[in-house]
Amino acid sequence: MTQSEQSPGPLPVRVPLVTEPVGLLGSLQMARRNVLSIIPKIATTQPIVSGKTGKRWHMVMDPSAIREILLDRLEDYPKSDVTKNLLRPAIGESLFIAEGAHWRWQRRAAAPVFSQRNVRNLAPVMSHAATRAADRIAAAGPRAVNMLDEMVTTTFDVIGDVTFSGDGTFDRDKVHGAIDDYIAEAGKISLF
Repeated sequence: MTQSEQSPGPLPVRVPLVTEPVGLLGSLQMARRNVLSIIPKIATTQPIVSGKTGKRWHMVMDPSAIREILLDRLEDYPKSDVTKNLLRPAIGESLFIAEGAHWRWQRRAAAPVFSQRNVRNLAPVMSHAATRAADRIAAAGPRAVNMLDEMVTTTFDVIGDVTFSGDGTFDRDKVHGAIDDYIAEAGKISLF
């Protein structure tokens, strides 16, 4: 057993955030190791942060500005090519990357699913998935737990239980593995 297996180290694990410009090549190298490491530290205290690393970019943390960008003035804020190229192979022109009239049509069509009544009806499914996740985390004891894996698993449990009514007719691990493989491949930062 290695030292890291015996002792999980300090928790929670923290990623040092950028405090000065690192340039395009530096950003790419850092992002390949951990994409969170390219977030500027100032983004934790400012409502909007802008910069330029190859292309101009903006990080928006202010809730009212996020609402304006994602809902009120959507036409003025097109989705980035990076976002569209990353998601399109898996989800096509779905709500997450559609724009303009096509997005509005999809949003109106999906809105009833997220009504208070329907979300309330999903509460037992979500609670059951959360309980299973809490049990898995507790079973790990003092060992470190990969919370990303846990949250992906829990989200997938909810989606699978709602979509397939929990009837067990699909191989949950196989589908989950395929999603993980896609995300791992699509999320790679590359110069090409």
